[in-house]
Amino acid sequence: MHPARKRLLLMKRLCSTVFAAAVATLAGCDLHISTSSNSFGWSTSDLKSSTNITQSAAIPAGVKSLEVVNAFGSLKITGADVDPAPGWSQKLTVRAKTDAVVQQIASNFLCKSELIGDHLRLVVTAPNISDPHSFQSDLEVTVPKSIIVQTRNQYGQTEIQGMNGDVEAKAQFGAMELRDLAGKVRAETTYAAMKVGHTGPATLKNQFGAIEAADIHGPLEAETSYAPLKAHDISGTLKLRNQFGAIQAEKAWEADLKTSYAELNVKEIAGDARLVNQFGRVAAEDITGSVKAETSYGPMDIIGHGTNFVCDNQFGGISVRATSAKLANLEAHTSYAALKVRLPSSLKPTVQAHTSYGDIDSDFPVMMKSHPQDLSSDGAPRVNLRNQNGNIRVVSE
Repeated sequence: MHPARKRLLLMKRLCSTVFAAAVATLAGCDLHISTSSNSFGWSTSDLKSSTNITQSAAIPAGVKSLEVVNAFGSLKITGADVDPAPGWSQKLTVRAKTDAVVQQIASNFLCKSELIGDHLRLVVTAPNISDPHSFQSDLEVTVPKSIIVQTRNQYGQTEIQGMNGDVEAKAQFGAMELRDLAGKVRAETTYAAMKVGHTGPATLKNQFGAIEAADIHGPLEAETSYAPLKAHDISGTLKLRNQFGAIQAEKAWEADLKTSYAELNVKEIAGDARLVNQFGRVAAEDITGSVKAETSYGPMDIIGHGTNFVCDNQFGGISVRATSAKLANLEAHTSYAALKVRLPSSLKPTVQAHTSYGDIDSDFPVMMKSHPQDLSSDGAPRVNLRNQNGNIRVVSE
């Protein structure tokens, strides 16, 4: 077996092991909340006593920033101009074996409000109880649109919508949905999906969970692992990073994308595109600016309207279609696979091509030289193609 292919198989096995361990860790996380049976010798059917508590309060006038900390439940924050009136409510559910334990948990699990100047803090802290129990705290807040919001949540979904101020949201083991936020957005979660739409500039981070971002008014930076990362309609630069997960991007000013062991797809980029993959396909279409792309062990398909292309592959085929009559430079390199380039028929490029154990077929004249610097400097488009053990084809269209 080829040494590089052997490394690929070993990496795939390692990735599967890491992912399985991560899922196993997640599966054990809600043991404290609710489970039919567990290693501590009790089940939810043993929790005979329970209570449901609802508390609420108004948001004081003049508040300019809000900090919310919740645990083991959902968190929803909505911006409103007048109606409904600003306020918050907590729905608390506790179950245990005895009424005494239920009351002990409930009394320590209620939301606490603290006003410091024009900053309001709402805090729910999970009690440290060893007795068998389950609990859930669902927190809902309505605030003026203009305030700044900062949240932290554990083991529950976070939903924030309708705000004009900046938003910073962090979660652990909880899904996140952020929408209709005019200010800057910073969001982070783990082991759950994140969905962000119609916001200002955004910075997003996830671990072992999918990210989907759309209609971002400004630059977007997003990072995740072992899950899909999708972004479209970005009114600014786009920077996406993934580990062992696919990337799909469409409609942005510029794109800087990187992943491994999965497919990378990008369309309709108004500026330059920098595309990096490892052991996965790279596909780019309708790129207006320059393209710099690299991968290995996967095909590369590039269609662009720019003047500069640099495409590097290892053990994978390359197909490049340059549509601009103002093409200045195109470089492509691969091995053990076909290399095909399509150029406008109106061009008079200086083409240099070299391969080992393959054929060269070109609709344009080919200069059989060994070094790129040997190409003429007469202003003609430069096309430099290299292959090993594969064919090279240059097509006029």
